[in-house]
Amino acid sequence: MARPLVQLFARWLGSLKHERGLALVTISTWRCYCTAHWQPFFVDADGFTRQRFGEYVKQRLRHVQKATVKKERTALRGFLVYALTEGDLEPPPYAPPAPEDPDQRESWATDVVDSWVPRLPKRGLGTPYKHRRRVASFDLSPEQTRDLIRALPEWSTSKRVGRFPVRARFIVAYETSLRPSTLDRMLAPKHYRPGSDRLQLTADIDKARFARPTPLTKRAQRVLDYVLRCHGPGYTGHIFGAHDYRQHLARAAKKALPPELAEKFAGTHLRAHAITHWLEKGSNMLGVQQMAGHKQIATTSRYAKPSFRAAEAAIGRR
Repeated sequence: MARPLVQLFARWLGSLKHERGLALVTISTWRCYCTAHWQPFFVDADGFTRQRFGEYVKQRLRHVQKATVKKERTALRGFLVYALTEGDLEPPPYAPPAPEDPDQRESWATDVVDSWVPRLPKRGLGTPYKHRRRVASFDLSPEQTRDLIRALPEWSTSKRVGRFPVRARFIVAYETSLRPSTLDRMLAPKHYRPGSDRLQLTADIDKARFARPTPLTKRAQRVLDYVLRCHGPGYTGHIFGAHDYRQHLARAAKKALPPELAEKFAGTHLRAHAITHWLEKGSNMLGVQQMAGHKQIATTSRYAKPSFRAAEAAIGRR
């Protein structure tokens, strides 16, 4: 009788917590793949056949884009290599026998998976998701960005978590270009102490696991100190915490932006706006790379958005 997949997935996901360089958000995404996609499709370990792998790819390409299926395939390969290495999964009948030396099993398992899981088709881009939850960032001027942030409420309340700062969070987001997940996890005094001129970011709250000091503008300092004062003397805990800001952002965007832009705006776009505006002002790329927390400078350049405004500045008309 085939071993239930839920047990195999649980062992694999548990092992990932000890892997260096793997962000918690990645593990969370892979857990979603296990429960939402792989478990219903493959049902049990007997479902892992080359034919079924091919059918899985074809089915997913009918619903999502090729880039998404590529990520799912990478995660699935990782699971299969782990399960074969640990002896949790039977290899296909055509695979060579597993080596007796434990040190060679992972290499053997990788070779088996390479021949087991078919590559994605070269042609075909998949299918865009019909209800897009996020669109790519677009150009906003510094003035538009400031107007949008000013349109946010200073505080909001939630029946579940109570009062929490809204505008302050997005001021800090724009002044630092930090990822939303990093802002959600920032703690006092671990990552910021009142009066400090920098954040001390740790690997556990950064998607790229890039621990680094991050300098703060005077405005960001004032806002962070204000939030901590509101929390009370000697406060320890999340500075902002994880909340659902979508309604606040949608209302502010409608007030501050043209309708065609308001409809597309998302809070994650502030990261790209900050990077673009720094570069427009002539900030050096290495400094912007450090602020954004990118390990490769090419990643930073992909965030910058070209604009007529920047073109005017390039020829000295601004």
